[in-house]
Amino acid sequence: AASTSPAAPPAARSADDWFQEATQAHGSGDRDRALGLVQYALRLDASKVEYFMLLAKLLDEGQADLRTRIKAHENVHRMVPKDPDTLVSLAELYEAVGMEARAKRMWDLARAVAQSYFVSRERLGFPMLAGAR
Repeated sequence: AASTSPAAPPAARSADDWFQEATQAHGSGDRDRALGLVQYALRLDASKVEYFMLLAKLLDEGQADLRTRIKAHENVHRMVPKDPDTLVSLAELYEAVGMEARAKRMWDLARAVAQSYFVSRERLGFPMLAGAR
């Protein structure tokens, strides 16, 4: 079995290895290194939503070009269409570039998802958050 330690040759490392290293780099505050590592993980395996979520987060933190950030969040949205954080991020990004119709659609989706989330919490016996209604 190939070693998956950081000292392993790049060819012997899986996309998950690169992603874990990206997560560690991000956690230690090395955003640029984390960005390069997660982009490499995505080149090896573009099927993992968590890779795209980290990429979007890193691009947002670095104040990357708005179109680049939109593309990253759209990738997450395609994979997880009802993720409220992604919906809100897309709404805000679409507004920032003047795409009002798309922004409105994302805000509407975010509200619908949030409403169903609060209804589900109530049905499960969790207390409602103050001001949630």
